[in-house]
Formats: sequence, C-alpha cells, structure tokens
Amino acid sequence: MMGGYGAPRLDLSEAQQEKVFAIRLQHRSKNFGTMTKLRSEMFQLRRMINAENADSKGVLEQQKKVGELRRAMLASHLEMRKEMEKVLTPEEVKQLRAQRPGWWVPDDE
Repeated sequence: MMGGYGAPRLDLSEAQQEKVFAIRLQHRSKNFGTMTKLRSEMFQLRRMINAENADSKGVLEQQKKVGELRRAMLASHLEMRKEMEKVLTPEEVKQLRAQRPGWWVPDDE
C-alpha cells in the first residue's frame, strides 16, 4: 500500500514500498537545506511586506529569492517523481494519476 496524508492508495509490493520510501527519504534529505532556506526567506518576505513602510523594490527582490528556491524544490520534486514512476508498473502509474491528478504536485513537505 502506498499512501499517507492526502496520498492515494496503491497495492504495492513490499519491495516497491521500500524503494519508494528510499527515494522519498533520499530526496527529503537532499532538499532539507533548500527547504530550510525557503522557509527563512518566506518569513523574511512576510516581515518586509508587513513593515510599516514596505520597500517595494526590496519586497520584489525578496520574492525573487523565494521564487528561485521554490523552482529548485519543484525541479527536485519532478526528478523524484520520475524515479518513483520507474518503481511502479504502467497500470499503477495510471491508477495513481486517475485517483488523484494533483498528487504529483509538490507540497511543502
């Protein structure tokens, strides 16, 4: 079974489950620093936006930093998805996409 909060259920073999778990763990470890930096930059952006005299240029520069980090996270997520699809059969991939079309979209893990 593959799933978790918000993830669809598939009847995966134990070997598939182990491979998927290993892929997710590898990518989570790889992205830990990027996610930490993203959250820090988002916090800074909120502070800048909510400042009494918000500096428009500074806010836009900060948003650019946040956007670049999000793009990096998306690229990594797409890489992970390709790796995970190699573990699944074509039918399982089809089931996965039919059950939850948006489940392949990254969340803030």
